Amino acid sequence: MPPCVLRYHARMLLRPLSRPLLLLRLLPALLPLSLGAALTAPPAQALPLDAQTCRPEAVYPATAGPGAVGGIDGWIDDTAATRAARPAAVAALDAAAFPPDTDRDDPDRAGTRTDAVVVVRAGRVVYERYEAPYTAAKVHLGWSMSKTVTGLLAGIAAGDGRLDPDASICAFVDAPPASCAARVRDVLSMASGFDWHETYEGGSPVQSSVLAMLYGGGRGDMATFAASFPLRDAPGTSWAYSSGDSNILSRVTGQALKTDGPRAPWTRLFDPIGVRSAVWERDGRQTFAGSSYLYATPRDFARLGLLLREDGCWEGRRLIPEGWIAAMSTPNAAIQQKAYDNGDFASYGRQLWLNRSLSKNPAESSWPSLPPDAVAMLGHWGQSVVVIPSLDTVIVRMADDRDGSFDRDTFLRLALAVAGEERPAVARPPAPPPLPIPTEAPKYDTGLLGIASAFAAKEACSCVFVLGMEEEWCAGLVRVSPAVARFRVDAEERSVTARSLGLSPRRARYLGAEEGCRLDK
Repeated sequence: MPPCVLRYHARMLLRPLSRPLLLLRLLPALLPLSLGAALTAPPAQALPLDAQTCRPEAVYPATAGPGAVGGIDGWIDDTAATRAARPAAVAALDAAAFPPDTDRDDPDRAGTRTDAVVVVRAGRVVYERYEAPYTAAKVHLGWSMSKTVTGLLAGIAAGDGRLDPDASICAFVDAPPASCAARVRDVLSMASGFDWHETYEGGSPVQSSVLAMLYGGGRGDMATFAASFPLRDAPGTSWAYSSGDSNILSRVTGQALKTDGPRAPWTRLFDPIGVRSAVWERDGRQTFAGSSYLYATPRDFARLGLLLREDGCWEGRRLIPEGWIAAMSTPNAAIQQKAYDNGDFASYGRQLWLNRSLSKNPAESSWPSLPPDAVAMLGHWGQSVVVIPSLDTVIVRMADDRDGSFDRDTFLRLALAVAGEERPAVARPPAPPPLPIPTEAPKYDTGLLGIASAFAAKEACSCVFVLGMEEEWCAGLVRVSPAVARFRVDAEERSVTARSLGLSPRRARYLGAEEGCRLDK
């Protein structure tokens, strides 16, 4: 597909941001002219992605060549030089990310609990540290960082001419007729309008849409489950963080790329950039859990960050269509019209968190000490890949934060200092209270004990067989509340069965090196 067509598509995605009211009036006339129509052109007319423009000087990651001493996966490792050149900055980052007073055996898992940090500057690793039992070779669950990868795969499908952003989700997902008003671009922006309730530990487990999807009645077919919710708002008119939207998008993308085979994420994305560790778990219909279940090593997550930094190019070859990441990195129209539960001055593009202040006041941004072009893949319990294109820096942190005490802005500022970029701390004013979701969450028939059992079974299975951790360590990771969930590992069957208070048994099975674990139906 010609680059001009893809650039036009990006402009169509971004145009509502500058003139939202005018767009609403002209929407019926504009829809036939959208880039989505252009993307449906026969693939034979498409210009190959690797023939599109890339910065010729960009070659990432910076490599030391085969057999380089001290390198891992071919990366140039400058960590020793960094510690020698900037010892005070390294000590400050060590203390903030890996505080010595953290009790790693605390059953409540309180405090800052960093598992790994990797800082990459100009394609070189300048800082790297792991907390046992994690090592550079061990994968880590990215949780919602998976969403950004789902967005990248959607871009690949659109670039192939196989995915129209203006298509109804019902072209790909079984859903009630009312849900068909939601388009692909709406779920890409988390603007589907579905009455979704994304609550975790802070809310009732039996009233959480996401827990019901991952561990309850929705686990067999997450996309269909999410698309069955009633509409709270007209699609495209409001923003609410939704793992359901991401799993609908995952089904859409999987259907669009199905001719590439079941390993499409590997052949189209992971393999070309050298991500060798990826494990991506799936639901009962073999749809990738695009909201939550991608695992990789920190260095491989850094590779994904570098791909974002290079606008979808890798060593001179374009993998993501021109303009797609620019659209992902721009606040979507819905979050500027009506945004639910977006505390902390959150700004969101398309399956990607942004540092752009919606109020135009730089202090009112997610990480005010960073430049406004910073974007991030973020995941539950402290996972993050923060990309700062203007500073050519990628900062990866994997963690197990449970109490909300970690200050990400301070951490990022200290990480930049290690990379040689001193930035002043910026005080952020108190954030206004977020707009609450107005409707009362439904109660799901899975029950508290069933959710607890399923969570323990699935996450313990992944911990033991995907992460390769000891059972005792995994028991602490998946602990729901004192003496509620218990699990048993069957090493021969490679399965885990869990019960809560001796009741509601749930079982998860390990399916293989790339598929990880899955709950039984």
